[in-house]
Order: sequence, then C-alpha cells, then structure tokens
Amino acid sequence: MARDYYRLLGVDRNASEGDIKRAYRKLARELHPDITGDDPRATERFKEVTVAYETLSDAQRRRSYDMFGNRDAPPPQGVSLDLDSLLDQVFPSRKKKPRPEPGVDLEKPLPVTFIESYTGCIKSLDRIKVTVPAGVDTGTRLRLKAQGGKGFDGGPDGDLYVLIHVADDSRFRRDGDDVVVDITVPLKTVMLGGAVDIPLPDGSARMTVPASTQGGRVFRLRNKGFPRPGAAPAVRGDLLATVRVQIPTVPVGLVDEVETLLAKLGVAK
Repeated sequence: MARDYYRLLGVDRNASEGDIKRAYRKLARELHPDITGDDPRATERFKEVTVAYETLSDAQRRRSYDMFGNRDAPPPQGVSLDLDSLLDQVFPSRKKKPRPEPGVDLEKPLPVTFIESYTGCIKSLDRIKVTVPAGVDTGTRLRLKAQGGKGFDGGPDGDLYVLIHVADDSRFRRDGDDVVVDITVPLKTVMLGGAVDIPLPDGSARMTVPASTQGGRVFRLRNKGFPRPGAAPAVRGDLLATVRVQIPTVPVGLVDEVETLLAKLGVAK
C-alpha cells in the first residue's frame, strides 16, 4: 500500500506550499543523516519525507498524486474536467512564485591533538577539508560557508559549524596562550649550570640553566606559545618550563663520601 505523503509530512490535504515546505524543513533538521549519523531508520524516514516533499511541492505531481495516488501517473486520456480551475479554487497559492529559502545550518564536532592545535592542520570531516588554524582551543567554532543543509527553490545552502575539541597531551598543558611543560634536569646541571634541551610542541629549543638552579623554578621562553587571536602572526604566548631535578641513585659504597660532601655544602641531615 502506498504511503500517505501528507501524513508523512504531518500536514493535511489542504496544506499550502508554504505549509508543506515548513513541515519538510522541520523534519529535515531532525532526520538529516548529518544530524542522525548512521541511524538506518532515521535515514530511511528522511528519504521517505524527501520523496513526499518532492511530490507535494510540485504542482503537477501533487495533482497526479491527489487524483490517482501515484506521483508519476499521467492524467488519463479523455478527461474533460478543467483541473486548473478546480485546483485554483482548492489551492489558491499554488501559482505563487516560490520563495528561495536557505538551507539549515549544521554543527559537527572535530577532535584535534594538542600538537595540531599548536601548529594548525588540515582535517577531513565527512569528505570536507577543514583548515584548522594554529591556536584553536576546545570550544572554538569554525564556520564553513555553504557546507550545511541544501537550500530550497534557489536559496543558499546553510553553513557548517565545526566545534573543536583538543585532546590532552602527556607532556604539554595549555594556560591561556602559554604552553606549560616540565623538564627533568640532572642534579649536576642544576648545581653547576649547563645547557638543556627544552621540548616544544613542534621541536625543541636549547637553553642554559644557571648554576644553583632550584627545583620548581620556571623558565620563560618568549613567543614559543600559541598565537594570540587577533594579533600579528609573530605575536604568540610563551612557553613555561618548570625544572624537575633528577636525583641520582647513590651507590652503597659512596654513601659516606656523599654525606661528607653534603656536609661541606651545608646540607643538614
């Protein structure tokens, strides 16, 4: 048995073109595959309501459907009824010029790594290439013009809003526009001074640690953080490196010597 297109769209048989269009747009927002994902029942229903809309929004198809229950059936030969006059009385708005209506805006999440948020990247989202600029953070919304739902009657397509989610990183943390990292420095280096490599999200930097550096001290590397929104490309946050002292294991045979040395350094037991 053929489906009732009016019931599928939730309108009565005297519904105007505008009523049919509004009903379809509402259902499309709920059932579009971009919204429901891989739900087969929702996808099948979306196809059904789309067929219903295509039939009832076209004056000739709707006329055929109302008379014969088939959207593609041609009028029978020999019919002498003035169908146009009859339909003009029943559907007075059918000859109005369709008004272009924009497609619906859609929103989709996009996960990126910490490194990708620092350097920027190009990601694929449902076969759409998304340019992710450097400096994005969780909650950033990127607008892709005309990549949303399709427009109606010549109306523009809707936009796609990409919602960024940045994954945590095992080494780096973010504090505003600054990158925070812990660095493990050998005891000899913090006592006597020396050069160490500071990890960056996109490489490393060489830095000199002065003698007698205390554990917990924070070194600031200027312009090694995230780009600052609205500022010139060269203006960035900083990288904050916190020193963690690497304490060596003292062999049993050297305990006395280490204690003597610590005493000379004024380190109490």
